[in-house]
Amino acid sequence: LLWSSPAARAVQTAQIALQPLSYSASLPIELKANARERRELTNPNTSIGNVYGPQIRQRCVDKLRELHTEDDAAMRRIEGVQVQTLEADCAWWGEKTEADKDYQARVSELLTQLRFAAHESIVLVAHDDLFRELLSPRWVHPSARERRASLLEQLGPDKTVPPCTLLWCCCDFRKQACITDVLRLDEALDARFAPT
Repeated sequence: LLWSSPAARAVQTAQIALQPLSYSASLPIELKANARERRELTNPNTSIGNVYGPQIRQRCVDKLRELHTEDDAAMRRIEGVQVQTLEADCAWWGEKTEADKDYQARVSELLTQLRFAAHESIVLVAHDDLFRELLSPRWVHPSARERRASLLEQLGPDKTVPPCTLLWCCCDFRKQACITDVLRLDEALDARFAPT
């Protein structure tokens, strides 16, 4: 499954980065309202949408077309990507800032959605704050915190997860801290494909 926050920048990232999966394998990108960015007092404009439902896909395609005016083949592939908006068919953003307990409850609900998803492997395109929360001790099992201490120190709750970071997480939902392993794949891919 391919999941994305309904925020335009996340949907556009999914439309471009997941294109080989979504276009050739006919896997739609499912928008998940629980994967949206946290709305905070220090940045009240985050997690505010402009559109909902099928308009999200069209707005993202239109904005990408402004950037990719010369590559018609790439735009046709992007336009061919299906986006399921069931969870974003109405205003998916919150009007108020989120308290810690409300945000943690939303992340918990997203993990519940993951737990009961129809597939074992899911790609999630989301935001720095969501990944920082998922990598906090609340969700990462102690054995993974010990084994991946260096990585978690780089990406932990008080750090910034760099844009386009690619993480692999293994979950065991029988445990309260359900993330039992985490790896950073973007650095491994960079090393693998670096010119020699």
